Amino acid sequence: MRSAYPKFAMLACVVIVPGALVGCTAGDVTNPWELGGGSGDGGAAAPEAAATGSDSGGSGASDTGPTPQDSGTPAPEAGALETGAPETGAPEGGSEDSSAPAEAGPPPPPPPVTSSDGFAASRTACINKINALRATDTAVALQPLTLQNTDGTNSCVDTQATNDQSMNTGHYSFNNMAPSCTWGNPSGEGQNECLTGYGTSPQGIEQCLQDMWDESLKPNCQGCIGCTQFEGACPNCDFSGTMGYECGHYVNMSAPYFTSVACGFAGAAPSSNDGWSVQNFE
Repeated sequence: MRSAYPKFAMLACVVIVPGALVGCTAGDVTNPWELGGGSGDGGAAAPEAAATGSDSGGSGASDTGPTPQDSGTPAPEAGALETGAPETGAPEGGSEDSSAPAEAGPPPPPPPVTSSDGFAASRTACINKINALRATDTAVALQPLTLQNTDGTNSCVDTQATNDQSMNTGHYSFNNMAPSCTWGNPSGEGQNECLTGYGTSPQGIEQCLQDMWDESLKPNCQGCIGCTQFEGACPNCDFSGTMGYECGHYVNMSAPYFTSVACGFAGAAPSSNDGWSVQNFE
């Protein structure tokens, strides 16, 4: 039975091999991460486009200047040592113990990928951003995804993004398997899609993926956090946006049952301001 995961315009869709389509909506593109016109929120305001910034968190005012010092004894100037007892742990008259192990720093970023289609930088941003976001999930220990990066797969997912953009219909190619871009022998597939407004530059891809991940902050998506069921089949996880915001992009990105992803791009390489892009999960 084939079902479909939601995809980004941001749109998301999911497929259980093979069968009937589930969870995708259609309509005029009104936001760069979802199809407008319709389903689910009964007129609730759609998320703002990425150009206006994400809604993930408040914009509380920061202090406009340093806190003034008390009018008593002035603090030592920057760079001047205070007199008195040495700091705890530092031996007097000598250097610190050099035998103490150095703190381990963060692992180095993976090397950039190479792609014959010219979208190497955007593809690198795609896999690195997805894995960086998955690493922030504290509800489930998510493993990093493997990038499916062969000429054949890249050409296929590039064609999906190009066809969808030419028809102005998110997930058209994925839903109609025109073309089908599976690899291996998956028991399920998912696709997210970034539509007009993000473009295919590394920065645009990263912003779209961040906006998708931030679906988890919406009230009707709280149940998706830590959900390990296919298509986010958990209470208060509105995969297709029938009750408000669509949660399926976050579900696809955070799914523990997906192990790999392919990133496809429409438009001219190395980046296009108005090109669409897809992320196919297996």
